[in-house]
Amino acid sequence: TYRSDPMNQPVLSEFSRRAMATEFSVMLPGMIGQAADSALSALAQVEAIENQLSIYVTGSDVSRLNHAAGTGPVAVSSLTLDVLDRAITLSRLTNGAFDITAGPLVEAWGFTKRRGQKPSSEVVQAALARVGYQKLVLDHERGTAELLEPGMAVNLGAIGKGYALDHIAASLRAAGIDDFLVHGGRSSVLVAGDDEPGTGSGWRVAVEHPLLPGTRLGGLRL
Repeated sequence: TYRSDPMNQPVLSEFSRRAMATEFSVMLPGMIGQAADSALSALAQVEAIENQLSIYVTGSDVSRLNHAAGTGPVAVSSLTLDVLDRAITLSRLTNGAFDITAGPLVEAWGFTKRRGQKPSSEVVQAALARVGYQKLVLDHERGTAELLEPGMAVNLGAIGKGYALDHIAASLRAAGIDDFLVHGGRSSVLVAGDDEPGTGSGWRVAVEHPLLPGTRLGGLRL
């Protein structure tokens, strides 16, 4: 799609694809030609990433890993190993504040079923007993990952979209595109260059009112 605002701002070309229960988009400045193919090709990668990382895809690497918790290592793709390794690094850097093995807690609060609930303290403690990034073991030489205890579960909701955006951005840069904005559901955003190429001004981004959808609070530049 092509769009510009009423103040005669430059036209933006936008390409979107549904994945990970949200809308991924690539925005490029101007009426573009061949770059459209590069944008669509970059977006196409998201589906493949989702098919390996999503707990909602039966047979994905993460689904198989969770199903085999406590029973031994599971063969996974190099992409899955990479994102798991990054997650473990973040866990170490944050002393466990970030932990993708929080799957049992995510389940206890009802987030995976889109039905939020407040669990009892007993349920929370039982879930916590099955959480701990130290019990997620990776073997890069053999290409395997292992959850050491039964009932453990990985959930990549806190890193999956960002990881996909990194891949989209890398694909755009490889195609020689230097100015772009990519986002996953508008909650995760990555930009490069400018919305007016060569100006060094970055990208203008609107901040929406948290209680009034569609109402703009203000703007900032990325």
